[in-house]
Amino acid sequence: MSNDDGLSKCTNVWVNELRLTDFDEPGGWAAVARMNATLADFGNLSVAANISTPGWGGLEQAVLERQRETVRGVDANTTLQLGKFFPDNLGVQLPLYLGYSEQVTTPQFDPLAPDIELDQRDLTPQRRRKAQTVVRRRSINFTNVRIDPEPNPNKQKKDKDKGKGKGKGDENKQPKQGAGGQDKPRFYDISNFSVSYGYNETYRRDFNLEFQLQKNYTGGLNYAFQNRPTEVRPFEKIGFIKSSPLFRWLKEFNFYTGIKSFTFNTQMDRTYETSRVRNNTAELFGVETNVLINTQAMKTWNWTRQYNLNYDITKALKFQFAANNQALIGEPAGVINRDDADWYENYRDSVWTNIQNFGETTNYNHNASLSYKLPFDKIPMLDFISSDARYQATYRWDRAPFSQDSLGHTIQNSRNLNLNVQANFLNLYNKVDLLKEINSPKRNNNNRQRNVRNEDRDGFGETDEEEDDRAKVNPVHAVLRFLMMVRNVSGSYTRNEGILLPGYGRTTQVAGLDPGFDAPGIPFVLGWQNTDLLGNPSGNFAVQAAENGWMVGSPFLNQQYAETFSETWNLRANLEPIPHLKIELSANRQESSNQNSFFRFDPELGAFDFQSPLQTGNFTASILTFATAFENDDENFNNAVFDQFLLNRLIISQRLNDESYGVPEPEDNGYYEGWGPTSQDVAIAAFISAYTGEDANQAALDPFKTRVAPNWRVTYDGLTKMPAVRKRFKQFNLSHTYRSTISTSYVTNLNYEEDPQTGLPVAIDASDFGNYIPQRQITNVTISEQFAPLIGMDMTLKTEGRNDPQVRLEVQRDRTMSFALSNFQITETRSNSLVLGVGYRFTEVPNPFFRSRGKLPVKMLKDTQVALRADLTIRDNVTVIRKMVERQNQPTAGQRILSLKTTADLEVSSKLTLRFFYDHQLTRPKISTAFPTSNINSGITLRFQLTQ
Repeated sequence: MSNDDGLSKCTNVWVNELRLTDFDEPGGWAAVARMNATLADFGNLSVAANISTPGWGGLEQAVLERQRETVRGVDANTTLQLGKFFPDNLGVQLPLYLGYSEQVTTPQFDPLAPDIELDQRDLTPQRRRKAQTVVRRRSINFTNVRIDPEPNPNKQKKDKDKGKGKGKGDENKQPKQGAGGQDKPRFYDISNFSVSYGYNETYRRDFNLEFQLQKNYTGGLNYAFQNRPTEVRPFEKIGFIKSSPLFRWLKEFNFYTGIKSFTFNTQMDRTYETSRVRNNTAELFGVETNVLINTQAMKTWNWTRQYNLNYDITKALKFQFAANNQALIGEPAGVINRDDADWYENYRDSVWTNIQNFGETTNYNHNASLSYKLPFDKIPMLDFISSDARYQATYRWDRAPFSQDSLGHTIQNSRNLNLNVQANFLNLYNKVDLLKEINSPKRNNNNRQRNVRNEDRDGFGETDEEEDDRAKVNPVHAVLRFLMMVRNVSGSYTRNEGILLPGYGRTTQVAGLDPGFDAPGIPFVLGWQNTDLLGNPSGNFAVQAAENGWMVGSPFLNQQYAETFSETWNLRANLEPIPHLKIELSANRQESSNQNSFFRFDPELGAFDFQSPLQTGNFTASILTFATAFENDDENFNNAVFDQFLLNRLIISQRLNDESYGVPEPEDNGYYEGWGPTSQDVAIAAFISAYTGEDANQAALDPFKTRVAPNWRVTYDGLTKMPAVRKRFKQFNLSHTYRSTISTSYVTNLNYEEDPQTGLPVAIDASDFGNYIPQRQITNVTISEQFAPLIGMDMTLKTEGRNDPQVRLEVQRDRTMSFALSNFQITETRSNSLVLGVGYRFTEVPNPFFRSRGKLPVKMLKDTQVALRADLTIRDNVTVIRKMVERQNQPTAGQRILSLKTTADLEVSSKLTLRFFYDHQLTRPKISTAFPTSNINSGITLRFQLTQ
């Protein structure tokens, strides 16, 4: 080497080799012992002990997953009924539960030297004790302790003696008894009260934790008063009211002199936990250091109070109120030191003062409802109507976080109005004897069929005397029956409203009100909203609260003020113009909205203000688009309904102009200023009027005021009443269903501006025409229509045997029109389908799996049945995009689908069914970008029923 200096060199090379040859896997063992003892009817005792050693585990566990410690445990508990020590007539219920458990875990390896077993180290008993993990639990509980004394036997004897000598009808009557054997329940009866107490203690120590002691105390008092108030009927004994059915409602008018029930429950739950980590510096470093380790303490004390009141004012008018209050009992910080007398005395005074003040309320909420059953059933000519109304209100108060008191508390309420009405017109018709006879015709009970000779019957056992089966038709009865087509009408109306107001600066004391009973006011805690019961504006609660000084004046509130509203109504009518022909009409409408904003103090304005308001909403309703349902496209996919939509825009533009600024002349393109062809208000109203077939001069300009129309379902099952049909069919039903709905949603348009005097829009958008910016920005309007089915037939054929073939035939149509306002395009999807279903059942088929010898886990059927089913569906659909601005129609998707689904079910036993299935689907697309497909799915499935 050219750079060799000629000096000797010395180096050391250390080579360590660690080779793993095998796992040390000695097996472990485990044992469990249990003892259960019943102490007559006094109680029971249960004791269990367990032990497991290192290496113990399940067969599925690997070596490294198995137990690496020795676990010893004992568990003992007993339940005693201490009330047995008291006389039975006192009715003392004093259940006691005692529990004790301890588990000691000794690790196989030393925690400070995880690769050395604990038994291989020469450690002192104290050091070995530190390595153990000990968990000890103790508990004592008294649950639902109460006294329910039996009735006084002397008093019962006196009551029995009083009953002697009475009339015959009184011999079985018993004196009324309430709680505690009293004649009438009393609110101060001791049996109305029950108490509970529980103490649970958990102690834990391990190598890193010197001790952790958690004590949990629970105590509760429950009061339940069930009353039987006296019923008063002030007009029951007045002569002309008592005898006249017209005054039945007044005769049965009643009220109760007291409440029905009242319950009160209060419960305290206190947890006190102390812990201290262990000083392991001597074991870790060899020298024990004076590390400052303090005992940590954690305290929580919750107090819950619940109230429930039920008051039946009358039989029809009922009031319910339920409230819940959660409070926190504050305790001084630090470890409780009973040795320091002065400190402990101050601690007790502080806690007791908080208890006397009912703690610091963190949450309060209540629910109040008033329901009323309208007295239609008491009025002779209106007793076919039943109706009930309900008013429900909720209120909630939430305390601000303790570290953010300056942001104020949060209050919210809600109001729910519900009305249900049902009219059974059949009961009304039956008040007239003639109409009752028409609605309930007498059945023909002649036995002429029994006297027909067998040779005069056909193969199905029927006769050819069709003329004798024809019922005599009374023209007057037929007309009256048709006029009574309305059989039942029902409806429901529901309205939900709510207010959420953050930044509320008052506390709560009684029923959600502040100590002065001023804020937030009785109307608000009973559900008052910014509208009255009829939906008319009645003020703004947030503004009133700010004016009354109930709000905190912080400009940093980060929780939004919110108002919610939803309204739903449904109508349903059942018609039967002729027997066996049933028509069901249904109509519904649902609207909802949410208003959100930051209601907080604005230093620049010097007042409270709604900042960043935003409103969203939804609308859904049943409508009628039957007039345009059968308008088909031509060979170029042009559609007359779409052309009418384009023309309707001119009419809608004129109507909007007449209702707003009234510009005398339109622009050169026929549209009025601000209401151009791409105006949201113009396009939506034109779209709805065109596809509903409504005159654009009469259609609603606001989509949320679209005229609601009924949908229907028609069924007819009277064909089998005809002799010619009855000979061949057991069942022959016809059906037809029509459904059509409109749905849309909106959000507040932040660019909207209006004239403060007239309320008309003034802001213009950036489109070529220059349209007025609407207040509500709607992105999509969808109309969905289904004939499901257009025509449906469900038939069951007659056969000589017990096998009845079934045939189902349905013709279905549906279409969906989705109008997107972002690109002014209508996506229309149309579908036509034909469904043919055939079913046949073979009975008394020999079971191929039946075996007369041998034992099987299931009982096979000797004779079984086979059910065959085949469904053929031919479906044709196409999707066309209709561009409003370009006036173009372009197909984007479409296909013809042929689907065949067949099944054969064989009952092997009462629990086991064998199914063979074959599904085949052919798809032929209508556009060049898609390919024909064919899918086949077949196989065998086994279905086993495990239930009895």
